[in-house]
Amino acid sequence: MKTIILPGMGADSRMYSDPSFQEIEGISYVDWPTYNGEVSIDAVARSVIKNHKIIKTCVVGGSSLGGMVAVQIAKIVGIEKVILIGSATAPSYVNPTLHKLSALADFAPIKLIQYFSGKAAVASNSVLFSMFEQSDPEFIKTMCRAIFKWEGLANYSCKVCHIHGSKDRVIFPPTNKTNIVQGGGHLIAMTHSDLVAKYFRDNINEP
Repeated sequence: MKTIILPGMGADSRMYSDPSFQEIEGISYVDWPTYNGEVSIDAVARSVIKNHKIIKTCVVGGSSLGGMVAVQIAKIVGIEKVILIGSATAPSYVNPTLHKLSALADFAPIKLIQYFSGKAAVASNSVLFSMFEQSDPEFIKTMCRAIFKWEGLANYSCKVCHIHGSKDRVIFPPTNKTNIVQGGGHLIAMTHSDLVAKYFRDNINEP
C-alpha cells in the first residue's frame, strides 16, 4: 500500500530522517511541491496529488500543515485513511492566538527570520532551523492565512489515525480517538520519533 507522509509548514522530509522512520517499508516522506502561488489548502492538496500521483488506494498523512493537506487530499481523491501527527481535522483546533497573528503574515519579516535561522543552524547543527531557513517565505505567509479559511474534514467520512503531543501549544490535541504522547510538544515527529514510527507501523496497514 502506497503511503505518502508530508512535512509541517516551514519543514521538509528531513523531519523524518530518524532511522526509526527509514526502516519502515512502503512509506515515502516527501517535500512540499515547488510553490506556484497556491492560496488555499485545497490548491496545495491538488498540487501534491499531481506530483505524487496519489490515488484512492493510498494512505496519506503529515505533520501539522502536512496533516491538514492530507485530510484535503483524502476528500478530493476519496482516500479512506489519513494519519495525523500533531495536526488537525479543522482550523478550530489551532491556537486562536495564531489566528490573530496570521493577519500580520504580510508584515512578518520571514526572510530575516530565515536568515538568522540559517545562522543558528550552522551554530547548533539544527535540522529544524535549517529546514525553516530553506523554505519558501511566500508559501509560509500564504498558508498562515489559508489554514483559517480551510473547511476541514467537515462531513467527509474516513478513518483518522491521530497522534499528538500533550503539550502542543500550536495545535491543541483533540479529546477523542487520539494517541497522546505525554510531554510531547508540536514537533513529536522529531522529538519522539520512535513513538511516532511505531504508530505508523501499527496503523498504516490496519483496515
